[in-house]
Amino acid sequence: MEAPIRVLHVDDETRFLELSAEFLAAADDRLSVVTEPTAADGLDRLDTEAFDCVVSDYRMPSMTGIEFLEAVRERFPSLPFVLFTGEGSEPIASDAISAGATDYLRKRTGTEQYELLANRVLNAVESYRTRRELERYELLVETVGDPMYMLDGKGTVTLANEALADMLGHDRRDIVGMDAEDLLVAGDYRAGSDCLTAVRGDPDADWSAFEAGVRTADGEVVPTEISTAPIADDAGDSAGSVGVVRERPAADRVAPGSFISPSRAATGEMPESSTPTPTTDPDRRTTDDHGHDIVTPLQAAIITVSTSRAEAADPDDPGGDRIESLLEAAGHRVVDRRLVADGRGPIQAALDDLVAEPTVDLVVATGGTGPTADDVTPEAVSERFDRELPGFGELFRRLSFEEIGTRVVATRATAGIASATPVFVVPGSTNAVELATEAIIIEEAPHLVGLSTRHLAADSDS
Repeated sequence: MEAPIRVLHVDDETRFLELSAEFLAAADDRLSVVTEPTAADGLDRLDTEAFDCVVSDYRMPSMTGIEFLEAVRERFPSLPFVLFTGEGSEPIASDAISAGATDYLRKRTGTEQYELLANRVLNAVESYRTRRELERYELLVETVGDPMYMLDGKGTVTLANEALADMLGHDRRDIVGMDAEDLLVAGDYRAGSDCLTAVRGDPDADWSAFEAGVRTADGEVVPTEISTAPIADDAGDSAGSVGVVRERPAADRVAPGSFISPSRAATGEMPESSTPTPTTDPDRRTTDDHGHDIVTPLQAAIITVSTSRAEAADPDDPGGDRIESLLEAAGHRVVDRRLVADGRGPIQAALDDLVAEPTVDLVVATGGTGPTADDVTPEAVSERFDRELPGFGELFRRLSFEEIGTRVVATRATAGIASATPVFVVPGSTNAVELATEAIIIEEAPHLVGLSTRHLAADSDS
């Protein structure tokens, strides 16, 4: 049932008010008219009762329709106000609009004038209610901590909050004006519906949800679930929609340019007996001569961070190749390799995926460790550390000093434990990866993996 519309009609002609109330109600059964003979009485009514629209004559004793309008605007800045008057001069119409009248209509003879007035009232109230609905949603979008947006009826973003801007890596002003199809990754929204239908929401439900990928400023595709609600005008037509965007698990993300190298382990060309096993596999867990926990042979993953290589059609990866060859020469294996662009999002997406994989014992990330603005690998990886291993970086810089001297101050190698997985961050040069892999990682990683996963092995035994 459509909401009733309460109209306050003020006019000093009592007979005219009676006809107005009768014919407006007959024109549309949603209209309920309350009448007052003076502007002062009208203001008293507005102070004690709620109305959806005010209709007023112009020439009245003690207060003109324009003065009445100005008084109403002081109390209710956006309440629809229609000046319905026998005065037809252009200056009056101009003054009415300048004072904030929603509409201006001249009185005529016959009943058709009431049908016309009813249409003007209905249109004004519909617009007013839609605007209030939009304002409520705008307040919701601005104040809620979850990433949110608003679309107009054409699927264009009209509002985005700071949380959504942070998720996408955009300025809020850049998101406004985007089409929904620019916001969502084509083909990844709800099966069986087009993009605009999905983001508008189910017109028969308060809220509906669908899964979609959203693309960040640096090209990462973030898998999300979007809860959306339609915003309808008073006639039930679409006035847009509002959406809440929530990230799905990081392991579902696709980093731009990411790949798994065509190594023997990745392509399944290794012998059946070499199939990767979980770190807790008792066949690979043992102790060294001093009784220390170790895991061997190791199953490693490599992340190479380089925007230029990630965006290349046929990328090379000499640093990653050298790490893999050194590990395999020492009897270990590389079970996964990723090439990602510089940026926290792509790096963390790849790392989150790898440390969640039970067959990955350790991760070596190479590249993006310098002092330039786009060198963010240490920051991106460190945010995932449960425990830091500062000795790795200290030792690496000490050994590097013997080769490169004081330039070692620009090297930000680091290491730590993320989800029970040792992670090493080394520079991208071939010399650096050789030094880090041969002198430190191959020597210490079996012990570090054994210690960091000892509690997992104990749980699996119990």
